Amino acid sequence: MTTEHNEQAALVGWFRVAYPEYASLLFAVPNGAHLAGASGARARQMATLKAEGLTPGVSDLVLLVARGIYHGAVIEIKKPGGVLSPEQVAFLALAASQCYYDIVAWTFEEAQAMLQDYMEQ
Repeated sequence: MTTEHNEQAALVGWFRVAYPEYASLLFAVPNGAHLAGASGARARQMATLKAEGLTPGVSDLVLLVARGIYHGAVIEIKKPGGVLSPEQVAFLALAASQCYYDIVAWTFEEAQAMLQDYMEQ
């Protein structure tokens, strides 16, 4: 079954083999993490994460490798048929305004091709 997790994990695995010198510069932003415990415990965990900088809409992956006019790339992986939330659209626009290359893909192959194009700039 194709999931965002599977597609993202495949992309990270491929990138780390293809570009080992930059492996640690591609990392996940765990905004979509599921919290465990009772509702009160989850609420406290969420409050802690928000205080530490959790921001709705931030892309799934960040790549801190500059290419061409870009300072780096932000990568959003969606499951087939998935749509960007308004917060994700706003984040991608803000990142683009700061010279970050934005990648939105629905499959590993799409994400891989876009990321490879970016790395070859």
